[in-house]
Amino acid sequence: MFLFWLAIAIVIGLSEEIKDSYDAYKYHQNGGFEAKYPCFRSNYNNNNR
Repeated sequence: MFLFWLAIAIVIGLSEEIKDSYDAYKYHQNGGFEAKYPCFRSNYNNNNR
């Protein structure tokens, strides 16, 4: 019975890791933090003085 619950925990953990990795990949493909918040871009602040 212990091995059954251990297997379920491992499957759930792996599925969460895969989902997080996919979300990070899609976030990076969309431009990431700098695309969503351009005011924090380092060259944005220097070019608009």
